[in-house]
Amino acid sequence: MPHGAGASRRPYVELSSRRVHLAGVTANPDFAWMSQQARNLAIEERLENVRFLLHDRDAKFSGPFDEIIASEGVRVIKTPIRSPRANAVAERWVRTVLNECLDHLLVFGRRHLEQILGGYVAHFNAERPHRSLELVPPAGSPRSRGSPPSPRRAGRADPRVLRCRRMSDSNRAFLVARNPDADSKLPYLLRLPPEDGIVLKARESWPVTARVYCHRFAEAWPAEAEIIDQAPVLLCRRRGAAIDLILDRPRLARSQFVFTQVKGREAIFWQTQKTARAANPGGRIPRRRTLTDAVTIAVDTRERYPYRFTQQRAETVRATVPAGDYAVQTTDGTVLAGVERKSLERTSPPRSPTERSPSRCNASPSSRSQLSSSKPGTRRSTSWRT
Repeated sequence: MPHGAGASRRPYVELSSRRVHLAGVTANPDFAWMSQQARNLAIEERLENVRFLLHDRDAKFSGPFDEIIASEGVRVIKTPIRSPRANAVAERWVRTVLNECLDHLLVFGRRHLEQILGGYVAHFNAERPHRSLELVPPAGSPRSRGSPPSPRRAGRADPRVLRCRRMSDSNRAFLVARNPDADSKLPYLLRLPPEDGIVLKARESWPVTARVYCHRFAEAWPAEAEIIDQAPVLLCRRRGAAIDLILDRPRLARSQFVFTQVKGREAIFWQTQKTARAANPGGRIPRRRTLTDAVTIAVDTRERYPYRFTQQRAETVRATVPAGDYAVQTTDGTVLAGVERKSLERTSPPRSPTERSPSRCNASPSSRSQLSSSKPGTRRSTSWRT
C-alpha cells in the first residue's frame, strides 16, 4: 500500500503484518519514477504473495504503474477521492516516521535520507511493538509471512514463468559466447531459455554501465561456440514485450530484455535496474505486442499534402474525416482516434486589431485595393508601404 502524498519517500506497507518496505527516495516523485519502482518490485519478485495493491488517486500512480502491477496478477484498488482514512495504515506510518525520526534530525541530502530511513525501517519491522499485533513487532508476528497466495497462483503454474524444474537440460544455463562472424559489429552471442532457446547478438557481454543493443541471430546456436560466460538460470519470465532473467550467482544476476520497435524495425535492448534508471527515467517499457497486420489510416479529403507513412506498416485511404486530418476507423466507419495536423504558426491565437503594428495600420490606399481585390480563399503576398 504506497503512500501518495507529495513527500520524497515511497513506502509500501503490508496490511496483514504492518511490515514496511522502502521503495526509494527522490526529490521529484513523478509518474515515470513510480513506474520504474513498480518494475523493480516485479523484477525482485516482491509481489509473489500479494493479492491487492491499495493506493490513492494521485497522478503519480498513472496508467503504466497500474499496468505493471496488474501484469503480476495483483489487483489494483483505488481509494475514493479525498478520503485519506481509506488508506489509514500508510497515512499513520508517515506520521509515525515524522514524529519518531525525521522531526528530530537534520537531513543533508538524498543519500543521507536513504540511510536514515533504512535504519528506521529496520527498527520498525524488527523491534517496534504494534497494538494491532498485540505488542509484537511485524517481524515476529505470525502474519508477517505475507498474504495468502491468490487463487491464480494457488492453481496451475503461470505459463509465462520458466523456473528451473520446468526448463529442459539444454536451456537451464545462460550462455555468452563469441560471435563466429569476425566482421560483425556485435561480437557476442547470447542464448535465452524461452521458446527452446532464443539466440541474440549483443554488443557487450553484460549491461554494466549502459543498455546493450541486441539483434536476433539468423542461425542456430553454433555447436563449437567459444563460451566466455555461463550461469545457471533461476527464473525466466516473459511480461508482454519484456523478458526478465534471474541467474544463480551473487553478482550480475538480474537483467531484462526489452523487445520494441524503432522506425518500423525490431530493436532489442538488454538492461538492468541501474542502467535503465540512468539511461532514461521517463522512458516507457512496452507491455503489449505490436500489431501483426498493417493498419489503415483515413486521410481527410481536404488535406492537400498528406503524410504517407512510408516508414510504418500502414495503408492510407482518402475519406471524409469528421474530426481532424488523420483518423483510424473501424469497418463501420466509427472513429477510434484522430489527429489534426497543424504548424506552430497555426497554433498561435489570431492577433487583435489593437495589437497590429503601426506600419500595417498606415498602409497606402493602393495596397489596400490590392488586398480587397484578391479572391477569397487564396493567399497573396502583399507588401505594405508606410
